[in-house]
Amino acid sequence: MVLKQTSKFIEPIIILSAPRAGSTLLFETLAKHPNLWTVGGESHHIIEHIPALSTVARGYVSNRLDSVDGDDVTIKTLQTRFYKAARKTNGQTTANLDRQIRLLEKTPKNALRIPFLLSVFPDAKFIYLVRDPRENISSIMDGWRSGRFVTYPEITAANSKWSFLLPDGWKDYKSASIAALARFQWQSANEAILDSFKNLPSKQYAVVSYQDLVTQPEDEVNRLLKFAELPAFSQSLQRLPLSRYTLSVPNKDKWKQNQDEVLEQLPLVENTLEQINNLLVSRGNKSLDLVDLNFARNVQQTSTGVINRKQAPSKVSRNAPCPCGSGKRYKQCHGLIVK
Repeated sequence: MVLKQTSKFIEPIIILSAPRAGSTLLFETLAKHPNLWTVGGESHHIIEHIPALSTVARGYVSNRLDSVDGDDVTIKTLQTRFYKAARKTNGQTTANLDRQIRLLEKTPKNALRIPFLLSVFPDAKFIYLVRDPRENISSIMDGWRSGRFVTYPEITAANSKWSFLLPDGWKDYKSASIAALARFQWQSANEAILDSFKNLPSKQYAVVSYQDLVTQPEDEVNRLLKFAELPAFSQSLQRLPLSRYTLSVPNKDKWKQNQDEVLEQLPLVENTLEQINNLLVSRGNKSLDLVDLNFARNVQQTSTGVINRKQAPSKVSRNAPCPCGSGKRYKQCHGLIVK
């Protein structure tokens, strides 16, 4: 029988997102709250060093964990490991502490583990962070190329060691392009979260977009604290600092370094994006409005890197800005004609 409640935790807060969606930024910001405890970073070792929960010991099937994957002993062991590792930003630990704590947890792999996490923390509150797929997919691509986020060095894909999470079906992408692989990871994480939320009471989760978080941090952070029934921050949050995993200075147009590859993937995420937007709007948030989506759906990149006029949008003036967002005129970008 699964434990119904733990005496060591009360309403843990678990951040969910795809890799490179900004979850570290959100985590490091919320971790400064005086009422919250964390394990200091991501919890890979806390979870996966328990043999029954180890991705390696389970044969690299995936990072997915379901409610049936933990018996009472495994769940109690995991709860104990989290409690012993918990600390506050002021250095306080749980040594000699005998009371419940509010744990803040984030690991992108947890997007694939929500049913299991609910068996460990039945009263958990989830914060779902979403990000523009253009930016997010491009950032995952950059992460793979950097070599800084390798999780399974035994697995090779996209001419590199496997980085980030390992969803079901990952073997089908071992020979895929890095853009397709990044899109697969973005889509797998978001769809797993969306599917799990269908059976979760709405009061148990909140949704925030990365764009809103960085443009209006004080409003968004305090909204999330209100959802978690925590006091608002006393200090100003006019600007958020860079997270520890930042690869380069943030820029909303940075994804355009990979724009041709990313635009090829956009039509494949249309349904996922629609579900995300429906959820955002239903919770009173702004949707992720991608002007590139119709453009990407209706054009096809050729092997020479230009677009055939027959496939190009007919209503775009050749002197107008290109719909891909490059900043170039359409005639100098995706309006080039294949002879």
